[in-house]
Amino acid sequence: MVRKLLRRLAGLPACASAGEAVDGPNPASERWDGSVRVGGPLPSAWVKLSVWRRDQGECVRCGSQESVWFDYVVPVWEGGAITEENIRLMCRGCASAARRGRL
Repeated sequence: MVRKLLRRLAGLPACASAGEAVDGPNPASERWDGSVRVGGPLPSAWVKLSVWRRDQGECVRCGSQESVWFDYVVPVWEGGAITEENIRLMCRGCASAARRGRL
């Protein structure tokens, strides 16, 4: 689990070997359903690493370490910044609940 997330932080496919070339879209730019985001800048690897360390690899709401991913407190399309203060780690379930509450 952690190995896959660290590979994604580095911009590599979660299942590829370390020496394998990366083709296709950057996995860090994918949504939960696997579709590629259109436009919009992505946080740098340093910002992601800082958030990962701050949140200790756990969902900030429930503490789960399964299916955690980076989530914006205020989405970029609503004017949110691509900074450590606006990004948190959340599991799939908590992120869905947060989005439902946001809409």
